Amino acid sequence: YHIVSGLDNRGRRHDADGVQRDWWDARTAAAFEAESQCVVEQYSNRTAVVLPDGTELRVNGTATRDDNAAWIAGLAAAHAAWQVERAAPGGGGKNPLLPGIEELADDQLFFVGFARQQCERQRASVARQLAAWAAPARVRVNGAVSNLDAFARAFSCPAGSPMNPRDKCRLW
Repeated sequence: YHIVSGLDNRGRRHDADGVQRDWWDARTAAAFEAESQCVVEQYSNRTAVVLPDGTELRVNGTATRDDNAAWIAGLAAAHAAWQVERAAPGGGGKNPLLPGIEELADDQLFFVGFARQQCERQRASVARQLAAWAAPARVRVNGAVSNLDAFARAFSCPAGSPMNPRDKCRLW
């Protein structure tokens, strides 16, 4: 997530020496804007919080675009690195089974681990304030995993389902 953030619309504004300078050319900037529109549209259709009166507040997909894209790309990179490490000679191989959840496959455990580190509980009043500029943990998790084919395979999510949409966002 944090490494990818250095390559997004905000990270582009500081060069390798930390000097404030836009190091993207016009073509790269235009391509990022076009490709990241998928993230804006996808997250803008997600519910950030349901208020006590039943009103649904949506995620501000524009304001949260860079963070949401970083979660997707960061999780994809972490999963790919985990797969390489497991397959390498002397690598991790098969993960040990965890008591109580032996029925979960290694790939499933990887994604469960990602989701668990995002656990949070917020009051509706706090979630309402945050909704304008930050996607809640549930949206960060479901948004990131639903954009990865590896997640859909791990949990056998049907194509076109909410957790395996046909149109996935990929920026990097």
